Amino acid sequence: MRFNYAPADDIPFIGSSPLEENVYIATGFSADGLVYGTAASIIISDLITGKPNSWAKTFDPKRFTPVASAKKILNENLDIVTNFIKDYFLKGTEKEFENIRAGEGRIVEYKGEKSAAFRDEQGGLHVVSAKCPHMGCIVHWNNGEKSWDCPCHGSRFSVDGIILEGPAYGDLEKYATK
Repeated sequence: MRFNYAPADDIPFIGSSPLEENVYIATGFSADGLVYGTAASIIISDLITGKPNSWAKTFDPKRFTPVASAKKILNENLDIVTNFIKDYFLKGTEKEFENIRAGEGRIVEYKGEKSAAFRDEQGGLHVVSAKCPHMGCIVHWNNGEKSWDCPCHGSRFSVDGIILEGPAYGDLEKYATK
């Protein structure tokens, strides 16, 4: 799963906004900002000055690519539905709290709810709701980043449930620190 934003056809949007006049956009670089940022500066400056640019049509934000986009859109939505179903029907029990090692996070049931539990290096247990406030998907533990990540839309939260990256606007509900 990747959390670097890219259009469904994997080609960034660079050019004039489809919604507003005299507004230019450059987005969907999928972690290739050095390359596409440079291309965007050339394309947008040419559009503003009226100079022809051979790349402008390829990156046009108004392009419509249903065939090129269909497979990716279907796969991503299938992945979201699969995670949603799996996460809501499979859950650990409160007994699993004692099995969480220092530096580890797990999804367990706490007071009848899916909860995200993390044990810090001092042995303290941090328990927050596992339900992402954006669309209700269950967060997953990211061991590399030591964060709770939503598999549906990419929101990320600290071990204490504080929002690190959206699209969610709010924190995970805090249950307890033991």
